[in-house]
Amino acid sequence: HACPTRRASDLDLSVYNSIFEAVASGASRLNDIALKIREEQSKCGRYISTLQKMRLMEKSCPCGEKENSRKTIYRIADPFFCFWYYYLFRNQSYFELLGEEEAAKEIMSSLSSYMGPLFEKICTEYIIRKAKSRSLPFVPAHLGRWWGNNPLKKKQDDIDSLALDRTGEKAIFCECKFRNQPFDEKELQDLLDVSGILTQISEKYYYLFSKSGFTAAVEKEASRRGIELITPEKMF
Repeated sequence: HACPTRRASDLDLSVYNSIFEAVASGASRLNDIALKIREEQSKCGRYISTLQKMRLMEKSCPCGEKENSRKTIYRIADPFFCFWYYYLFRNQSYFELLGEEEAAKEIMSSLSSYMGPLFEKICTEYIIRKAKSRSLPFVPAHLGRWWGNNPLKKKQDDIDSLALDRTGEKAIFCECKFRNQPFDEKELQDLLDVSGILTQISEKYYYLFSKSGFTAAVEKEASRRGIELITPEKMF
């Protein structure tokens, strides 16, 4: 049998570039990626499978669901590849003309939107470290993003990071904000509301992560409810 590396060399590298670019720009489901790069789903799936074997692409499903869930999404696993295809793949000549200083300023101006998913992963790694040091209310059996239908809002909703115990009756709900404004009360209420979707959970804990701190109202409510407030300074 041919090895994955050999197969990859025989395939059209432009398709790999297109897949990376599509995922970096927000396409995550197989059908969305295939539509964006104008390829058949089956062909696109074979390319993604090769990238998974090379550990350049990763597959995930909502926390607590089986790996064969129909809600499966794909993300670029390597941060360097993610940055390259998000910012530079189509714009390398443009940034070269701008020069290092202006290019850096332009990239920094949109860094918050780019860093959102990466900050979620960093926050999840923090939860893992806390679990290993037995500093959480329980040791998670499942940990990751969750997304699904919100019957109250009648639309899709998500939780940035969710930790479930082995019984599925205890959970830590995490909201992660990487931006220049403090975490506000509406965002806290949104997390409290979406946590109500998972009706099987009887014991709930909340961890809020924010690059720029929290409003006074959030701090007051967190103190009343026993919600953990975490800034980057506390994470490292």
